[in-house]
Amino acid sequence: MDKATQEQRFLNIGLEPTVVKNTLSNPKVTASLTEVLDFAKVDKCDKKIGNSMHFVRPCSIQDV
Repeated sequence: MDKATQEQRFLNIGLEPTVVKNTLSNPKVTASLTEVLDFAKVDKCDKKIGNSMHFVRPCSIQDV
């Protein structure tokens, strides 16, 4: 997935533009958040849910 697509996806889950920028600047964070979104099959959601997903992102999906 290219950076522009990831950026739009992160914006679609209600993350603030500064949070999106910081997330995209770190490949590990980007990969783990993308993994969470893929696992949950989420491309767009309410800001509260998106923030929750960003918060739980440090947990590995393999731990679930």
